[in-house]
Amino acid sequence: MPLQSRKRLILAKSEATYGTDSSPVGSEAILVRDLNITPMQSDTVNRDLVRPYYGASEQLQANTRVEVGFSVEMAGNGVSTGDPTPKIDAVLQACGLSNTTTSAAVSGTATAGALNSITLAAGASAADNIYQGMILRITGGTGAVTQSLITSYVGSTRTATLRPQFGSVTPDSTSAYQIKRHSVYQPVSSGVTSATIHYNIDGVLHRLTGCRGSFGMSAALSEIPRFDFTMTGIYNPPTDTAQPAANYANQATPVLFNASNSGGFTLMGYSGCLSSVSLDMGNSIVYRELVNCTKEVLLNDRNVTG
Repeated sequence: MPLQSRKRLILAKSEATYGTDSSPVGSEAILVRDLNITPMQSDTVNRDLVRPYYGASEQLQANTRVEVGFSVEMAGNGVSTGDPTPKIDAVLQACGLSNTTTSAAVSGTATAGALNSITLAAGASAADNIYQGMILRITGGTGAVTQSLITSYVGSTRTATLRPQFGSVTPDSTSAYQIKRHSVYQPVSSGVTSATIHYNIDGVLHRLTGCRGSFGMSAALSEIPRFDFTMTGIYNPPTDTAQPAANYANQATPVLFNASNSGGFTLMGYSGCLSSVSLDMGNSIVYRELVNCTKEVLLNDRNVTG
């Protein structure tokens, strides 16, 4: 019977051993858009034989690999407590990022405050910038119901510099706060992990092992912000494999990019009226098959643009 091309499913899971199928299951399904695959991508080598008659020479395939592209709506995992790691964690790490997850939520009452600055309670971490990039919510007292991005943190004084979502905030010693568990991603230049991606089209399974890749981020006014991934993996012959039951839990519903949802914008000290923004990681991806070595997809450079 014909394949139903709309019945597509993509799963992704980090690999413990490079190039070894990590066997993602239905709970590792990712909600994606614009899903496409090049099931066999290769370089061609022409034989260019000299013969006494007309006709082209055959071509041989070299460096056979697989490429898959997809877009993911930019949103968290929707979990208010517990592990904050998003569903796309394996893919982000395979694009040259590290994930640092806070072990527990942080809460307390400020010991002092100033314009867009708060001094956390004595029990807060003494490590510089450990909360950088996280969201601080004031849950009671002065500034209640506001939330801000922590742009820097001085551990010795436990002082966090804030960028409020709207306007400004001036906390004081009555301000109760909470920093929920967060996953913070930062670029790395060594030890880049790999992922296995299963792309299943109505029971035909394409297994991409040793995947690494690159991605871009974009947001435009009144549209859903998104990540656009392009991943390259080692070729494995497709197999007839039933689709597992997909579980799309822990992938939150996104919100539109607009003034109500997206807060303030500042670039190098300039605050302007913003209609769109984009960022491309610009990872350089190379596939190689060396004699007496493992087939491998390498991430060997990065050129971020935006």
